[in-house]
Amino acid sequence: MTKDDIAARLSSRTGCSKRAAKNFIDNFLAVITDGLSDEERIVFRGFGAFEVKEIPARMGAHPTTGERKLVPAYKIPKFSAGDGLIKAVRNKE
Repeated sequence: MTKDDIAARLSSRTGCSKRAAKNFIDNFLAVITDGLSDEERIVFRGFGAFEVKEIPARMGAHPTTGERKLVPAYKIPKFSAGDGLIKAVRNKE
């Protein structure tokens, strides 16, 4: 499902225009992105949570030469599904 598909569904559910729905989605994602870049945890009860996870530095090896090299620590966004989302997906089986 693309952003256009989501905007169309949101538009039909709320009665707003598709353009307004796209604008809402863009702003919603920007708020989540800003929060994560500030390392805030974003929680939607029953749906899930977004947070930043730090991956510690570690020794790695070059795939072809086998040369050992330190891979520096880095951060990644992580999503954990909530109970409501998990139940909704399982009930579709």
